[in-house]
Amino acid sequence: MRKILLVLLALLVLATGLCGQILATEPTGSITFLMNFDGTPLDGGKLNLRRVGQLTPAGDGFMPVEQLRQEDVSLENLEDPELAKTLRDLASDRGLKLRTAPIEKGQAVFSKLKPGLYVVSQGAGEETPGYAPVDPFLISLPQWQDGGYVYDLTASPKVPLVPAPTQPTEPPGPDEPELPYTGQLNWPVPVMTALGLLFLGLGWFLLFFGKRRRV
Repeated sequence: MRKILLVLLALLVLATGLCGQILATEPTGSITFLMNFDGTPLDGGKLNLRRVGQLTPAGDGFMPVEQLRQEDVSLENLEDPELAKTLRDLASDRGLKLRTAPIEKGQAVFSKLKPGLYVVSQGAGEETPGYAPVDPFLISLPQWQDGGYVYDLTASPKVPLVPAPTQPTEPPGPDEPELPYTGQLNWPVPVMTALGLLFLGLGWFLLFFGKRRRV
């Protein structure tokens, strides 16, 4: 009887150890973000990643993680860009675990990720020099591809350029008064010149003729 009890105890210990190993080996995955612009790999800056959703018990969708359960947020439309911004802000406010990866040689790699829904973002000063920050977006892990779940994903975020600075426009000056148009004004010039010479000659003639008569 004692031997039977020892065997049962050994089996119980072994079963407990196996259960612990099964729980410890929960499947994890990775996401590699390809960072390039028009085929040119980017270098510099970093990406942020926060887990904001987990699989539902039925495994047919996502629900917010425990820290966000009290928030009025729905994870039905994952393509909504406003949802990504909202989740980014909520995750930051609630202190959800932040993971970062540097952008090196056109890649930012996150490994050992739990299954769930993640929000990707870049803060001020974290963008690649010469480029604007990536808009927040959501990505799920794993994803169903080619008839099976894929735990090692590759994604290509859209990287925008820094907007060119706009040249300030000069304020318009005061409007100059418009003079009324009176037609061609050049023709009286020669006429007035001729009349002036005529009167000048006449004056000299009268002056000279008057002096001679007095003599």
